[in-house]
Amino acid sequence: METEHIKYLKSIVEQGSISAAAREHGMTQSALTKIVSRAESLLGASLFERKSRGVDLTSFGALFLNRTAKIEQEMFNLSQDVRAMKAGDGGVVSIGVGQFWIGQIVPNVVAKMTKISPNVQIKIATSTREENLSRLQSGDIDMLLGRITDDLPAEMAGEQLAVVKLYLLVRQGHPLTKLKRTVKLKDLGPYGWVLPSPSDPTARHISQTFTEMEFEPNSIPVEAVSRNFTAGLLQASNLITVVSDITTNKISEGLCRLNVGGLEWSDSAGVIRLKERTLLPCCNRFLDLLRDEMGMMAK
Repeated sequence: METEHIKYLKSIVEQGSISAAAREHGMTQSALTKIVSRAESLLGASLFERKSRGVDLTSFGALFLNRTAKIEQEMFNLSQDVRAMKAGDGGVVSIGVGQFWIGQIVPNVVAKMTKISPNVQIKIATSTREENLSRLQSGDIDMLLGRITDDLPAEMAGEQLAVVKLYLLVRQGHPLTKLKRTVKLKDLGPYGWVLPSPSDPTARHISQTFTEMEFEPNSIPVEAVSRNFTAGLLQASNLITVVSDITTNKISEGLCRLNVGGLEWSDSAGVIRLKERTLLPCCNRFLDLLRDEMGMMAK
């Protein structure tokens, strides 16, 4: 039985007879009788009690119409949701976000998205890069915002949206900020470092640079993902970390950049997606806003 047939059965109740309901819908009485018989056969119970001048609803018929009314409403809601999703005004956008560099941009884009598409649900997954890549592969998230590297899985593609510069960060009043000369690489030796996981692209990038410069940082046994945790740790110690120019201004007060002569990094940053997955219109709208936001920051 098709969901469209539910309205025919409701019409029989409203009109009081099969013949009257058939006339209302411009169909023959025999055609509508077949629809009723099909429904009754499917349920294994009579929906109507036939009388000389029409029909009455049985208790089974009352139960049927009560339940199918909910189905009709859900079908209507579904059609409305589909229309909204096609227009980009509904649906769900699931994003994996690397806190290390994207923290400032995502809130701006989400704020704009909620303003122009208030019915779109936005889910933010903040975790390690490895976990977010796994979520992307499994379809749990639509896109991943982070660094674009050459070792992405073959089924993924990266779209560069910015080149992010990396800086050293320490607390205000750190001994290295009191030097009367340019800070040199050897000056960093006595101090510990708090860095992302060694498998993180930025951590690998930093490690490669230090290897080329024959410098080995005194890394402490703490791998930080949260910017807030890292900021608090730096404020309470003489540790050093590396942050992007995107996040530097959003780090808690009491910290400052540390410029070291000859030490510079940059990372390719953007959005990572599955090549074969078509994004919903709401996801494309979010992505367009993200491109605009990154473009404004580059100016």
